[in-house]
Amino acid sequence: MDFHTVPRHIPTNTTILDLSSNNIALLHNETFIQLAKLRTLIIHTSRLRYIDVNAFKGLANLQTLDLSANFLDVGSLPMCVFNSTPNLLNLQLSDNTFSEEYPDNSLSFLSNLQSLSINGIRNGRFGDGFKYLKKLKILHFKPCFITHLTNETFLVFDNLPIEDIAISCAIRKVEYGTLAPFKSLNVLKLSYNSLIRLSDLIPILIPLKDRNMSEIDLSYNYRARTGSDILTPEHFTILGQICVKSLILAKNQISVIRSGSISSIKYKNCLEHLDLSRNNIYGDTGSALELFQLTGLKTIDASQQDLLSPWNVGSLSRNISPQTSKFLMFPDNNVSEVFKRGSTIYTFPLPPNLEEIFAERIVIKALHLANVNVTHGRKLRVLDLNWTPFKSCTGRLRGIDHLEILKVSGFNCSLIDLSVFQSFKKLKVLESRSANLGRGLQEDKDGKILKGLIELQQIDFSANQFKYLNPLLFKSQYKSLLKLILSSNILTEINMKFSKFSKLNYIDLSDNRIRYLERGTTKELDVLNIKSMNKLELLLQGNIFECNCDSLHFIAWLHFTNVTLDNGGNYSCRYFDGSYKTTAFAFQNLHDIKTMCVSKVWLIFSVLLSVLLIIIIVASSIAYKYRITLQYWYLTIRRKYRHYSKLEGESKEYRYSAFVAYHNADYKWVCGPLSTFLEKEKEQSLCLHHRDFLAGNLIADNIVEAVSQSRKVILVISETFLESSWCEFELDMARMQMFQESRNMLIVILVQNIPAKSMPKSLLRIWNKVTCLEAYDSDILIENDNFEHIFWNRLYEAVLL
Repeated sequence: MDFHTVPRHIPTNTTILDLSSNNIALLHNETFIQLAKLRTLIIHTSRLRYIDVNAFKGLANLQTLDLSANFLDVGSLPMCVFNSTPNLLNLQLSDNTFSEEYPDNSLSFLSNLQSLSINGIRNGRFGDGFKYLKKLKILHFKPCFITHLTNETFLVFDNLPIEDIAISCAIRKVEYGTLAPFKSLNVLKLSYNSLIRLSDLIPILIPLKDRNMSEIDLSYNYRARTGSDILTPEHFTILGQICVKSLILAKNQISVIRSGSISSIKYKNCLEHLDLSRNNIYGDTGSALELFQLTGLKTIDASQQDLLSPWNVGSLSRNISPQTSKFLMFPDNNVSEVFKRGSTIYTFPLPPNLEEIFAERIVIKALHLANVNVTHGRKLRVLDLNWTPFKSCTGRLRGIDHLEILKVSGFNCSLIDLSVFQSFKKLKVLESRSANLGRGLQEDKDGKILKGLIELQQIDFSANQFKYLNPLLFKSQYKSLLKLILSSNILTEINMKFSKFSKLNYIDLSDNRIRYLERGTTKELDVLNIKSMNKLELLLQGNIFECNCDSLHFIAWLHFTNVTLDNGGNYSCRYFDGSYKTTAFAFQNLHDIKTMCVSKVWLIFSVLLSVLLIIIIVASSIAYKYRITLQYWYLTIRRKYRHYSKLEGESKEYRYSAFVAYHNADYKWVCGPLSTFLEKEKEQSLCLHHRDFLAGNLIADNIVEAVSQSRKVILVISETFLESSWCEFELDMARMQMFQESRNMLIVILVQNIPAKSMPKSLLRIWNKVTCLEAYDSDILIENDNFEHIFWNRLYEAVLL
């Protein structure tokens, strides 16, 4: 808006009117005459320069008036300008152009005013008009250019009921009686006075001795580039003689608080909140061991000490005074053992009512987490040790069993005691970011690190280099967990049983390396969302999603799920061609993607099927080519492992002198002259299938057994033999046995004159390795007992060799 005057036709029943950020240079008389019900009027940053004396006429019920950040000076406010606002309680005149004197004459009519914010004028004098502000309780100066505070500066406010005063100026010098006129002071803010040391500012509090106050804020003073400040027991004597609940000493470049300072505090039971944050405390740290004396202390903040002035941990043992060393219990009273790593347990006393410790970014020498037994720590609820440089998590803190919030981010927990959190059974919030837990918990297969912490409601394990998430890690929190933060890890998949959680409603998986969520995971999330009444919030931004055939279900799930997703469920993803699209784009083109995927699947299936067929054909060809060999080995192995076990010390002995393979058509000659000659005349044992094969066995097994148990194999070959498949099988088995044992064991007897071309190829290949005898001479085939023919002698010699 850019109004140059106050708009007309404002409803008469308006109670709050905000005209901020306009260009209203002048407020004319009776501008608000119709707004009798107005209670709050704000004309902030509107370039206002002058107000007519009757401009506020009719605003008898106005209680709050904000005229801050304009161009008002003493001449802009006529003497009786506030006569029409007798009930005004709050007046904002800060950030105007008052440069030489205060408009106290105009303010003197505001007898009911309770709060005033106005500029602090350098060398300006508070006129007598302020003494008429009989109900003034709050006085703030903003901005403030006062450089000297003297014993006369605030005399005009003597006996006024001012309870809250803020002086953020450019103070260079103070006199100790400056605050004496403020008899009712409850809140004092002497902050952002960048040109005076805290040690020089503290004496201004001397007039407040034995007062009861809610807050003293002495923060953000002395902001020189270099230099530091030292507080002594004398300073804390001044601070401690005031019964104050909250003492804020933040960002004052305090480097040392001398031992004995806490002991010098008179009202130790009054102080509830102590803020020492943003300093550079590193010197005499003995005062830390005196803190337990502050029996009323509930909160202490020592966080974010200046990195330019590291806290030399070794100085603790060097600077502990005799008065304070007795409060820190070391084994065998050996103070030098305090910084030695080991199984030693150290005892550290806390203030008995302490509830919160904020120690984020305390600058200490990197140490291993020690075993510390805290005494008087039963009321401690919050412990913030974020970014404190501990080199390991191998120690334990005991004695703070009722802790509810624990922050240990930035620790190096690559070495960790899996029971480090076991003492905190009441823990509700655990924050451990950038703590190298991904490495430290690699061997925690059973999820021991969080076992038994059944009240945990919020877990932040972000930036811990987790590659894999143990499904049992959060098993103890199935009924309690509300918020789970796993962002900025290197997780590629999530295999947690989310449906087992009862109350989980916030999951942060952003900035990981997840390609897509599996079907099982999305189903688990949908079930969890139903449990949480559709209030589940899931953060996935910053992952490396892929929009391809594998992630079709995930793309559709992002569109249809009732889970509340960040960025509206639309994320960047890598497309088929390597370009980057969005999951929303992929969903819009889901049909085309499915078509591409089906074509791709059929192509892959066809290729795989073709390869499989080729393998089958090649294997079949090889099997056919070597079918006899394979059959022989199969039968041999089966015989060996099913029917035969060699006795210890057994050598190779044959049961038969020869196995005779013949066709039944040649039965008379084989069982007549042949068997008579070899068995009766020459006492050789023969294996004849009609006589020696075992009934009930397979023929093939009997043949293999006979060939194996015979020193020789006699093949009685005739035309009928060559036509028989079993005779061919006997020939093949004999040939394979010959090759296996590398010996000439085949004897071929031709009982008919058979030309070579009619012989089996398998026999012709080994013809030069067999003994061949011709028996188709009529004298040999006659059935008699005349064995004088040379054939019989040659046969006998062949059997014996």
